[in-house]
Amino acid sequence: MPLFKAPCGRESLLASGSLRPTACASLPKLLLPAGTSANSCLLTRHWAWLLATSRLPPEYSHEWRLGYSSALHGASMNTFMGGVGGKGPSILLVRDKQGSIFGGFASESWLKNGAFYGSFSTFVFRLLPAVGLWPAKGINEHFLWCGHNFAELTNGLGFGGQVDYFGLFIDASFEKGHSRPCATFDNPCLLGHGGQEFEVDAIECWLVEAPAGEVAKPTGSVLDRFKEDRTLLEIGGRKTGHSAGYREAPPELDD
Repeated sequence: MPLFKAPCGRESLLASGSLRPTACASLPKLLLPAGTSANSCLLTRHWAWLLATSRLPPEYSHEWRLGYSSALHGASMNTFMGGVGGKGPSILLVRDKQGSIFGGFASESWLKNGAFYGSFSTFVFRLLPAVGLWPAKGINEHFLWCGHNFAELTNGLGFGGQVDYFGLFIDASFEKGHSRPCATFDNPCLLGHGGQEFEVDAIECWLVEAPAGEVAKPTGSVLDRFKEDRTLLEIGGRKTGHSAGYREAPPELDD
């Protein structure tokens, strides 16, 4: 099985969710806040290159800006939303207190929503201890969850699965989370140790800014915007409806 040479001389076997760079590999330009050292970031040049040239849509592989870092801005979902909310697709990275690094590509802006949203370009990944990436499988459309200041619905950031049983979830406290196998990405638990719960050590969110004019702003509903995605999957014989026995909750109207 091929090896990817990781930072600090560590080598990680490619996991079953094979994460392989394309032939036309290029490194996104990484933009940091003034006075911030690249050595203090979770995202290294190695990881950026690997993610940008594997499954990320090519228009999002040019320039990435660090929009939120718990090390710089504090562990706060309010601060996170102020830094990256509504500002386009992003790469979310988490390091837990046992040293695993994992995350996901959010195909749309992080915005408060009482239902799942996003597109089939969303994926989840693990970088340490073993590299792997799991794209959406077309089983359902439970790509992203963003619960912020809800009175009753789950608050936090989620990828895939179902409410309270996500492929990857960060609680709104930004102190804990979980990763469970889910049908959305057909992923295993993303943690590199036993158990499915984790304590957060650090979180980063990188805005993957496309060059001006390259990507049109989405309009209409999620169902309308991703008809082409679903059509391609249906041509291939893949069902694209929601998971049986689970219906998305209507948006909660809390401010």
